[in-house]
Amino acid sequence: MDNTPRDYLYVLTLQAIDFFRELKNELLTGTHLQTVEGDTIILGCFGQHVLNANNQMTAPLTDRVLNLIMTPVTAFIHTIVDDADPDQSVCLTVGTIIDQLIQSRLLALNND
Repeated sequence: MDNTPRDYLYVLTLQAIDFFRELKNELLTGTHLQTVEGDTIILGCFGQHVLNANNQMTAPLTDRVLNLIMTPVTAFIHTIVDDADPDQSVCLTVGTIIDQLIQSRLLALNND
């Protein structure tokens, strides 16, 4: 394990939770720009959703942390896009999935 203090990891965890809640809200309520070119779905809005979500946080993520988490988030989005229906908003689909994950986690916490 690295030398990162536990209290710092806890703060990062709380920030990540806050970020994904804000991202979910942004994806479900924001303005979307999705185009289809052949078999490719292009999301022209996702980067702005991320920035808007981060700006809505009580303690926004630093650019460094935001860049670190965007790699797995982008991989997740690409998985969704690969199976996406071009007639449905990918952002709405991802927002709904994030909401379901948050709700299932809250249910799990309440049942412990």
